[in-house]
Amino acid sequence: MSSALNNVNSLRTDVILSIWLILPAIAIFYYWKWSRSRTVRLINAIPGRKPLPLLGNLLHWDVFSEDFYRDMATSWTKKYGPIARVWFGPRPFVAIASPELAQKFLSTTKHYTMANDFSLLGDWLGNSLFLSTGAHWKNRRRLVTPVFHIQNFDSFIDIFNEESSICAAEFEKMIETNPDKEINVTRVMTQCALNIICESAMGQTKLEKEKQVYISNVQRYCQIFIRRVQRPWLSINWIYRMTSLRREYERCLSVMHAFTNKVARERREMFEQSVKKNSDQLPNDVIVDEKPKSTSRFAMVDRLIEASYEGADLDDTGIREEINMLTFAGHDTTSIAMGWFLYLIAKHPTHQQMIVDELDSVFRGDRDRPCTLQDVSELQYMERCIKETLRLYPSVPVLVRKVSQDIEIGGYTIPAGVTVIPFFYYIHHDPDLYPDPEAFKPERFFPENSIDRHPYAFIPFGAGPRHCLECHVRPLVLNPIEVFTSALQKLSVTEEFFN
Repeated sequence: MSSALNNVNSLRTDVILSIWLILPAIAIFYYWKWSRSRTVRLINAIPGRKPLPLLGNLLHWDVFSEDFYRDMATSWTKKYGPIARVWFGPRPFVAIASPELAQKFLSTTKHYTMANDFSLLGDWLGNSLFLSTGAHWKNRRRLVTPVFHIQNFDSFIDIFNEESSICAAEFEKMIETNPDKEINVTRVMTQCALNIICESAMGQTKLEKEKQVYISNVQRYCQIFIRRVQRPWLSINWIYRMTSLRREYERCLSVMHAFTNKVARERREMFEQSVKKNSDQLPNDVIVDEKPKSTSRFAMVDRLIEASYEGADLDDTGIREEINMLTFAGHDTTSIAMGWFLYLIAKHPTHQQMIVDELDSVFRGDRDRPCTLQDVSELQYMERCIKETLRLYPSVPVLVRKVSQDIEIGGYTIPAGVTVIPFFYYIHHDPDLYPDPEAFKPERFFPENSIDRHPYAFIPFGAGPRHCLECHVRPLVLNPIEVFTSALQKLSVTEEFFN
């Protein structure tokens, strides 16, 4: 009996030992096989630092640094050229950093889709224009594009004027209350941008208190998204579900969906009441012909509601998705641009004075007059200062796209499934394109200095068919001009403003 028991224990020990020997052997075999696969061979043919087994190049970078992408864009590209590869663990990325390569990659959507990283936004943005692909994306693009028609901006500019005046008053109040205290410019600019986007997208609503709650939840949701991107283990759902971030995320999501659903219902009721009252009249200047038929303010959601009544494949869920997409895509890019602009003109008082002189000339000393579209067209020097700001600090410094089919770029084949990162930040700081690239020189954008510039040498909001829709009619340039027009006519900005 004792001998039999010893034999069983010995057998059990042998089995366990065999498993411990076999599992590593299997892992080594699969790693060896994977490392000789076509994908790995094609990626490693691209210039880049030699990766470590399993870890790739993770130990070569401080991936948690706020300057990670900037550091990688500059040092990696300078060392390896306009196309380089990097391994984050077993996942390869290919960076491209020249206007020519960016144009070849971004000029068509046939060979790329949104990267998997953005699937983290799926619960909020759903199948919106931002995340969709193929025929669905084309259909949504066709529906959303008319929202940005230049005729609608007569209404939008009133929103810009109102919110920029509030923003300028907020700055004045903060300075008067605490003259020696630093000001959180980012917070004020983000709040201003969100107010503008929400008002433009959703119109005036009875839910003003709820709108402010919605805005605060949008800000927090975006912070959670960035944290998940920066910490790869949080992209693993079973790990993420055990964290407090998941519960906070769900709370934000519930608040945001509830609010946009209410807005869609409210605006749809307004639309139906207007149609019932007069079948020839649509709410809020929805564009049917060349001229608006009402003096009430246009809202982007109204165009989507109108399209749904005209037979478009767009239900209330789809309308909610596009409202959320406009909020997500519009507020962050705009607030970043506004913050950096204030910082740069604070550091360069000569350029700030030239802007103020231009404002005095255009407004003829009337600092309380609202800004018009005509005024905006005359503020040429301010616009060039904003463009130079976007060159130095592009609101979209990189894009992340997944290759859907093999593509040849720069003499190398990038296989399907690999993530490609066009580095706009490096393109904007390439000394061959912009001599003395770290200097703030708005004159770079004088017409005579832009004649021979490559069309993809300045792409602060992306480029190609999937570029930021707002770029069609410059609202993301118009918006900061409105804010700065109000702010700079009432106060000057110094470096102490940020210290």
